[in-house]
Amino acid sequence: MTTDRSALQVIAAGREAEILEWDDRSVVRLYRTARHPLAVAHEVAAMEAVRATLPVVPRVVGIVDVAGRPGIVMERVDGPDLLTAIGREPDQAVAGGGITAEVQALIHDVVAPAPLPDLRVSIAARLSRPSVPPAIASRALALLEGLPDGDQLCHGDLHPGNILLSPHGPMVIDWQNATRGDPAADFTRTRVLLACGELPPGVPDSLRAVVARVRHQVRQAHEETYRRCRALAPDRSDRWLYVMAASRLADDVEGERALLLGLLATGLDG
Repeated sequence: MTTDRSALQVIAAGREAEILEWDDRSVVRLYRTARHPLAVAHEVAAMEAVRATLPVVPRVVGIVDVAGRPGIVMERVDGPDLLTAIGREPDQAVAGGGITAEVQALIHDVVAPAPLPDLRVSIAARLSRPSVPPAIASRALALLEGLPDGDQLCHGDLHPGNILLSPHGPMVIDWQNATRGDPAADFTRTRVLLACGELPPGVPDSLRAVVARVRHQVRQAHEETYRRCRALAPDRSDRWLYVMAASRLADDVEGERALLLGLLATGLDG
């Protein structure tokens, strides 16, 4: 199905996609650029795998084409994202970190659909990008060799901005980076994002100021809550930390590079 983009109203916008009104009950997540059909199919497969056992993902309606751009039509979820909610009520930062962890732990109990990309293979490909310095890429690849495989569902980009607070509970969106792998890697990716992640363009300065003030509280609450919810070897996440920080460098997000290089040099507590 092909639709005229100008006929659709924008609800929200991110770096990779925008959310547009589709009808009274649905929205479309429209990629900003063309995607291989398999990439879209993988995102849908991840969402449906979670939806089959957990009510924390919007229901998928179908796949569409809007002026050459692929989109996923899904159930409309009413409610703010968790990042915005924390911005409105900074004293809820600890609760927000806990919600992020609780949802992530539930997702990590889901076995990933077989067609999803392997997390370790995806990371190795990302480390080959020019935005990752060769010495860092080489060390990360060497560390990756000694890290475990897994068959659990990994979101790949879980943070408060990708959690919607619906009347029925948290709902996780933006599954384009979903893979099959070790949950500790996905947990660590979130640790890196909470420590170094840059907010998308267009976010109000007031929200940026709040995030800068409460970032550490959110990260600490996320880590403590996740470890209570799901068994994790004491050093498992730390073993993934260098690899996941190096992998994030591959995204070349403006404003993150210096923070990531510092984390790679000294660790999260350096």
